[in-house]
Amino acid sequence: MCLSIHTIPIIPHGIHMKTLIIGTTAIILLGCAREHGGVVNASADVTRHGDEVFIGSARPWSLENKGNSVVGAYAAAMQSVGEDYTYAELMGLSATAFRYQLHEEWCPSSPHSCVGFSTCSRCSAALPFHVTGMSANRDDTGGVARIRATVKASIDRGMPVPYGSEENGLIVGYRADGDEWLCVHPYHFSAGRFVETNWPWGIAIIGEPLASPPGRDALFADSLRCAVEMFETNKIGAYFCGRTAWEQWIAVLTNDAGFASFAKNLRGTMQGNFWIYDSLVDARKAAVAYLENHSSHVAQPARGHVLNALAAYQREVAILTNECPAEIAPPPWKLKKGEQWTAEQRHTQAAVLEQAFVCETNAIANIKQVLTDL
Repeated sequence: MCLSIHTIPIIPHGIHMKTLIIGTTAIILLGCAREHGGVVNASADVTRHGDEVFIGSARPWSLENKGNSVVGAYAAAMQSVGEDYTYAELMGLSATAFRYQLHEEWCPSSPHSCVGFSTCSRCSAALPFHVTGMSANRDDTGGVARIRATVKASIDRGMPVPYGSEENGLIVGYRADGDEWLCVHPYHFSAGRFVETNWPWGIAIIGEPLASPPGRDALFADSLRCAVEMFETNKIGAYFCGRTAWEQWIAVLTNDAGFASFAKNLRGTMQGNFWIYDSLVDARKAAVAYLENHSSHVAQPARGHVLNALAAYQREVAILTNECPAEIAPPPWKLKKGEQWTAEQRHTQAAVLEQAFVCETNAIANIKQVLTDL
């Protein structure tokens, strides 16, 4: 039986992700680099109930079908104000749908949009709004006050606010005149709106509409260029990228002697392995939906290669999900007392990845041909 992913807390082990993000939160964590302004959504569903103010159209989402919380938060924000940006569309426009990377120590942060080959800024750049990031330490009284005031103003004009630490959620309201935030978050999916008591590493303010928003066709072509660049990038910091990441993953799974160093932290390694595998499935499902949605807007002969790439990703997803991901890449909580993650299990996963990698390289080859034909 497959696990319900939204019930599983995935916290990066060690400090890899935090040390990479915390120094440049406003740009790295949330992918923001533009200014914000006045009224965005005059007809928004802003509800006032006692001292609570919230955007009723802003809905929670689950990691089960939207595994990337950075993209999930932006998609939920856009959908709450009636913009046609689905999760799969933003995964594609940001090129996150085509991304795969692997931390040296298999840290579960590997699939996060804002580490390694970051796609955070690409996600916010795909939106038809000005976006800016804000951050402050919790003990910075002035900075906290400015952030709370800015969040309150955004909610009042009907625009939710993405916020994030290890994973991202969405501020959808406030109470106590803005001193408490009402949020939705994939870790608290079943709770709906809840009061967030943790201070975030950063927030993103989605401001005024752009006078000339980027065209979807141009963004589509650019996302394909990024897909190729990511596949051909060897490593960024502690994260193997693209082709190299696939090769490293398979090599470690099949090298029983070399796996000893990973076995020292077996539960952490298994947790990372599972989350990375499951996130790969999520990304490639999004790639399928994204290419399918855009294929009809591409002229021949490029369209034929878009459809070939689409078919390759469909085969890849079918291979990766032939069995439940939790069976192929078992998380540590599936081990019973005294059980180990066996070499046979690791070799079986490697065999699945080898088949999927053939599809991945086929898809990238066709994407290269699309770019030649456009």
